[in-house]
Amino acid sequence: MGLSRATRHRGVLWLATALLPVPFLLTGCAGTDGGSSARAGGGATGAGASSAAPDPSAPASASDSASDPADAPASSAPPRSRGGSSDRCRTSELVASVGRGEAGAGQRSFAVALTNQSQRSCTLRGYPGAAFTDASGTQLGPDPRRIEGAPVTTVALS
Repeated sequence: MGLSRATRHRGVLWLATALLPVPFLLTGCAGTDGGSSARAGGGATGAGASSAAPDPSAPASASDSASDPADAPASSAPPRSRGGSSDRCRTSELVASVGRGEAGAGQRSFAVALTNQSQRSCTLRGYPGAAFTDASGTQLGPDPRRIEGAPVTTVALS
């Protein structure tokens, strides 16, 4: 006995709804980095189960510059380290995946995991938040809200 038409449609709707915020999340995590595609090469994979957006009040750093050598095409040289601290993650280095959805009290929630696909450690800093958009990019519902007094979080992905 196969799945009913209603059951199949609910599964497709859940998948479509769950994947809507992924481009928004990746754009928010990258700050001013214009890249949005996933890294094509097979680098060392690190796991990350947290997402964060950049802190808009943080001053711009040298890594925000378009002339940053890290923005250059990949070469066979090993990645360069800057003083022992990780650089900001770039969108092109991250792959997002969506966990199983859970519903309750008129809400749906699901985990979004960002995995570092680069061969270097990097960091995400800021406040996690996401908003759903429709196919045309129009936001559905209110903006995510930041809890006053919540600490800025930095997550290292290796």
